[in-house]
Amino acid sequence: MKDTVVAAFDFDGTITTKDTFVPFLCDVFGSAKVLKAFARVAPKAAFSGRGIFNRDVYKEHLVQALFSGEPVEAIDQRGTHYAKSLKTFFRPAALERIDWHISKGHRCILVSASLDVYLDEVARALGFDDLLCTVLSRKGQVFDGALLGGNCRRQEKVNRLQSLLGDVSTYTLFAYGDSTGDREMLALADYGYYRPFESGKPSLTKKYTI
Repeated sequence: MKDTVVAAFDFDGTITTKDTFVPFLCDVFGSAKVLKAFARVAPKAAFSGRGIFNRDVYKEHLVQALFSGEPVEAIDQRGTHYAKSLKTFFRPAALERIDWHISKGHRCILVSASLDVYLDEVARALGFDDLLCTVLSRKGQVFDGALLGGNCRRQEKVNRLQSLLGDVSTYTLFAYGDSTGDREMLALADYGYYRPFESGKPSLTKKYTI
């Protein structure tokens, strides 16, 4: 094993038992407004990229529709409050594994497509060294509706890990994920684990294979 060990964890579905992105939108804007925004932007995603529904484009348009012009301070406050409510959805086995990596002195990185406005608080609370996630673009004291660097999903997770760490081959990389959005990150890892915490205890026998 190489001297430096890095552990990269996906968030939604891996550390948590549920998606956190849409509930956050509903918490901030209300379900009715979010549903209207979903319906309004869906055709734009459906007709992008050779007519194939594009989740990343969908998310970009959804964020544009909801966050553009919203005050940074107010949304950040809602994000901090929302982050604290998520602890009831954390998987105990995932928390146990995070603590194990921390106890070994490994560099722990939270890598997620969810938003920085609440994951900043989550990453601090759980003891992560770094956070790589989808970041809302700010213009002065308001959000401008854009995503800095795009949606942190699939290859973008790998891109950001490589940007942060440099040559990943010089590290021993553990990665934990639960969906196709983690495919590239799990494939990059020396030890990539797919849905390892769903049994209620750390199950590290199910490595990810392409």
